[in-house]
Order: sequence, then C-alpha cells, then structure tokens
Amino acid sequence: MFKDVSLPLAFYNRDTWLKIAFFAVSVIMAGFSLYFTDGLVSKLEEREKQQIELYAETIRYVMTSDENADINFFFERIKKINENNTIPVIWKDGSGHLNSINIPLNESSTMDERQMVLKLKLQEIIAEKNKPIEMDMGFQKEYIYYGNSKLLKLLRYYPLSQLTVVLIIGFLGYIFFSYSWRAEQNKVWVGLAKETAHQLGTPISSLMAWVELLKSENLDPLIVEELGKDTKRLEK
Repeated sequence: MFKDVSLPLAFYNRDTWLKIAFFAVSVIMAGFSLYFTDGLVSKLEEREKQQIELYAETIRYVMTSDENADINFFFERIKKINENNTIPVIWKDGSGHLNSINIPLNESSTMDERQMVLKLKLQEIIAEKNKPIEMDMGFQKEYIYYGNSKLLKLLRYYPLSQLTVVLIIGFLGYIFFSYSWRAEQNKVWVGLAKETAHQLGTPISSLMAWVELLKSENLDPLIVEELGKDTKRLEK
C-alpha cells in the first residue's frame, strides 16, 4: 500500500499558518514600536518647545527690565542656553535683523556674510515647521525661531529604519519558510517514488517470470516479444 499522501497538504497548511503568524507578529511588533517612538518624539518635541519658550521669556524680561533690576541671573541663564547648541536658535528683531543665538559663525567673516549664513539657516529651521516664539517688547515684537535637535531628528527617522528591518526580517522569514516547504515537498515526492517502485517491483518480477515461461511454451514469438518489451519498460 502507498503511504499517506495527505502529508504534503498537512505540511502546506502548517507552513501557511506559520507564515501568517510570523507576519502578524512582525506587524504587531512594528506597530507597538512605532506607537512608542511616536509618543517619545511628541514628548521630546513638547519639552524642547517649553525650553525655547522659557528662553524667549528670559530674553524678553532682560530686554524690558528697568536699569535697577538685578538681571545677572537671567544673563547667566541665557549664556548657558547659548552654549547648549543642541537646538538651533535664531533671534529676529523688529527691524528684521537676524541675531545669532547659538549658531556658530566665522568670526573673520563680514556682517553681510554672517547674515547670509543666518538666512540660510533660518530657511532650514522654518522648513521644520516649528512655530516661532513671539516676544512682545512693548515697542515692537521680536521672534525666536528654533529647529529640532539632532536627537529629535534621529527619533523621527527611527521608525523608517524599524520598518526596513521588519521588512527585511519578513522577507528572510518568507524565504526560509518557502525553502523549508520545498525541501519537505521534495522529500515527500522522493518517498512516494521509492514506495511506488517498491510496490511495482513484485508484480513486474512476476510478469518477467511469466514472459520466460511463455517463451518455453512455443507461443507466437511476436506476442512474447511485445510482452517482453512492455515488461522491460515497466522495469525501467
């Protein structure tokens, strides 16, 4: 009797479910990671905005304070923020002049060259779509433009790298399961072929013996020859 031929179908069903499960787990992990990263980016973005708002309020207080006010503490705070260049900041006064806050400039360059550098940097900052902080100086309004920190930019692109990794893992997993399915299928077909040869071996041997017997019975040689050809073909 032949072996159970339901094995290929059973393995195919198992392989299909493994692919679906692997894909589902990858999607869930990617979705959770994207959700967590998006929340982290939002919190970091809000924190940086609060820092710039505090920075703008400090500048406004210093610029509008009377001469008798003690503003040394606020000058120290502004100095520390200026030294921290993780968040690019440009101060634009009421006349449209761009004051460099923490944008490094070449000290040997002319004023026009510095303004050109700041304008290019300002365009880059504006492209990041952060709303400028308005400072009411009483006699005019001035603005603080700020960009995103390097850490925030990395976190924004991090989900793309995550998706790329998930797609690569998914592709490799698909190749692995497909290869496993083909390897198992080849084993099944080899086993089926061996079983078929084994099952046919006994009747073919019997037919070969009957052909030899018919030759000794002086039957029509043409009939015996044709039977012998068919038997040889089955044997092969």
